[in-house]
Amino acid sequence: MIDKETFCKYMREWESLEADTKNAHEALKKLDPDFGGLYLGRHSSLISNLLSDLMNDNHKDSWISYYVYELDFGKKANEYKVGFEGRDYVLDTPEALYDFIKLF
Repeated sequence: MIDKETFCKYMREWESLEADTKNAHEALKKLDPDFGGLYLGRHSSLISNLLSDLMNDNHKDSWISYYVYELDFGKKANEYKVGFEGRDYVLDTPEALYDFIKLF
């Protein structure tokens, strides 16, 4: 398992990469309304798999993938709280995600 600081650094870099990709997609769409789309799925899968392996987050419910894709890097965390052992967790930051994964 990697340390919290390193994990959070990589999560923030991944979020930045995703934002840059979205901005590039929107710019290309503006240049050509028929532009089909830009998505770097292989890159996202690689990053997700690497972090999941490093954090031992490879169980049925991958919390890293949930945080990224369902919670939009924590932006929707208040809408979808996670219940575990009678307590609600708000996964709104990489730090909160790291602490939650360490429970398992």
